[in-house]
Amino acid sequence: MVCSVTPSIQPLLGPRQSNEIQNMVIVQLTGGLGNQLFQYAAGRALAHHLNAKLLISISGFEHYNLREYALAPYNTIQCKADDFLLKKFGVHKKFDSQRKGFLKRVHYKYIISKPRRNYAVFSEKNYYSYDSNLFQQSKDHVYINGYWQSYRYFEDIKSILKKELTLKSEPSLENKKIIDLLKTKKYAAIHVRRGDYISNPQANEYHGICNLEYYKKAINIVESQISLDGYLIFSDDILWCKNNFESKLPIVYVNHNGPSLPHEDLRLMQECKAHVIANSSFSWWGAWLAADKTELVIAPEKWTSEHATRTITDLIPQNWVTA
Repeated sequence: MVCSVTPSIQPLLGPRQSNEIQNMVIVQLTGGLGNQLFQYAAGRALAHHLNAKLLISISGFEHYNLREYALAPYNTIQCKADDFLLKKFGVHKKFDSQRKGFLKRVHYKYIISKPRRNYAVFSEKNYYSYDSNLFQQSKDHVYINGYWQSYRYFEDIKSILKKELTLKSEPSLENKKIIDLLKTKKYAAIHVRRGDYISNPQANEYHGICNLEYYKKAINIVESQISLDGYLIFSDDILWCKNNFESKLPIVYVNHNGPSLPHEDLRLMQECKAHVIANSSFSWWGAWLAADKTELVIAPEKWTSEHATRTITDLIPQNWVTA
């Protein structure tokens, strides 16, 4: 059953191989890096609260061609729950293929039946809302499924997460140059999320995008409170940013890491002294992980579109500013 922080994902030694089973929490991972960080953090907090072993379920990425497991570069707990174990929770995979426009989505759906004795399934009920019932589990083993996008789930284990959400590898030369710059200059990170928020009709209808007016307002707030030396701009649409952002201060457009190395962009965001984040869990984590260094975080007042407005009180920390 031993599986500690390790560079690679290790399978759990299940009951077929061991008679002694430590209490466990399994967290289902899905989505991009930002989503996975929220899910890991909530699972880690619950396991810490219950004095249980944390395992991760990543099998949903096996045939999901839009996203992949993204926590491998971090010093997180990398213990993998296999299908044999998931079935004890009544979790069964159902292969599903959908074609939406020109883009084919292939992934697993999870069907949950009645768990075995002492095994429980807890699913998220309301996005962006803290649910204290998560920590009221009475079963020996708990499987949690959701996005868990609230800082309140893991406030008590900040120090643990800060240690585990460090990268194993050293930065590349190009990233190191930017880090060295940020050690001597005061830069603000700006994240612009467009991509699928525009191209995918469903994502656009639910999330919407932060428009240029939001960024102008946010930048005015930052510059009224902090004396800056420049900006780092992160985006999946750098050309749009170059055509729309103007400043008397130097601007560094960060696009050399690309979509395959999102953790490297987060590494750079963490070194910034101020943050203007998008309605994106990705830049949320860039700001949260920079808490010890940052002086100001600006977040969008509306996190979702007009058609899917949700309360985000539990998502945005109290010391952040909304605009």
